[in-house]
Amino acid sequence: MNYLYTDTIYGKPTEDDIRTEKADAVIKADAGYDPETTIKIPMTQELRNYVDIYRLKTAISEIEAGNQQRLKFLEEEKEVKAERQREALSDASEAIAQQDREVWLREDH
Repeated sequence: MNYLYTDTIYGKPTEDDIRTEKADAVIKADAGYDPETTIKIPMTQELRNYVDIYRLKTAISEIEAGNQQRLKFLEEEKEVKAERQREALSDASEAIAQQDREVWLREDH
């Protein structure tokens, strides 16, 4: 039978606290455990399901955080491009106005 090794849970935790603690411990279990501060819990199918759900939720949270960072970057990049386009349009308008003045001066004088 497989076992889950987790740090001792202090106080009287709720069922959700126990599930989260157990799931978190599985992720940390690869590094081994200290028998003085660790309890050994039989890895049942129900516990394995909680661990899988916990890992999926963690992965989804990390993906969502990455997506938010990417979205923020794209929005900033879009604003920079828009500012450059406004500057280019302003420069082009100024150049056209200058050419119009030069043509007007040549025609009238």
